[in-house]
Amino acid sequence: MGLKIHIDGAARGNPGPAAAGVVIRDEQGRQILEAGYLLEPMTNNQAEYHALRLALQAARRWGEQHVRIFSDSELVVRQITGRYRVRNAGLRGIFEQVQKLLLGFDGWQITHVPREENTRADELANLALDAGDDVVEVQLGDVVLPRNEAKGSGRSAGGGAICIVAECTGDPPNGVCPAGCRAGQTFEFDDRVPAGLCLHAAQAMIGAVLSLRHSVAQGEQDIPPLTVRCSRQDCGAVFVIRSQGRSGGSEATD
Repeated sequence: MGLKIHIDGAARGNPGPAAAGVVIRDEQGRQILEAGYLLEPMTNNQAEYHALRLALQAARRWGEQHVRIFSDSELVVRQITGRYRVRNAGLRGIFEQVQKLLLGFDGWQITHVPREENTRADELANLALDAGDDVVEVQLGDVVLPRNEAKGSGRSAGGGAICIVAECTGDPPNGVCPAGCRAGQTFEFDDRVPAGLCLHAAQAMIGAVLSLRHSVAQGEQDIPPLTVRCSRQDCGAVFVIRSQGRSGGSEATD
């Protein structure tokens, strides 16, 4: 079962002063965390994502490996589950942070709920906005986040676009790959899936690509490559995915 998490984000002005509300309970319904976190000025959708980020960080501090998340933001739920693409440049950085955090859990589920079923998280976000500061009403154990973590904007450290390269290291059987992929081919990921990949290979790789992009954005060094196999059962093409750091320029990911 794991932890039950309710999240909500609020922005007065959209964009404007913003805050996140987080409610976490364990399997028995015991309150672990009820808090509102003051954020930097941003849009309502960005605040919703930061509420999810903060909730996942708190859950990891608690040590739980399974989480059930409830949000009244249909956009966030559908983007996290892959039904909607993230087209807004202002959401890409925080979306990648959340995907990296989700990869750290053994199991997770996110569900859209009506606003009336999310009132406590909404109340906590507005309490933080009214107070102009973080508001922690329930805290069990070491789950409260330092202010610098709560207020983080999700922007990438340093300049330059992040480059992730996937190399095909194993030939699929002749005629199986619909894109004609062969060993030795390389594919560069920026903010788009590169041409030349079939849907199955792209689906198998996207989690690893987002994870590596987040690691680079956080300034990590010597990031080990990840090996991924195409999800098409009769194909079996193998890809090694590596970070090549940043290219020149000053592009930010959020």
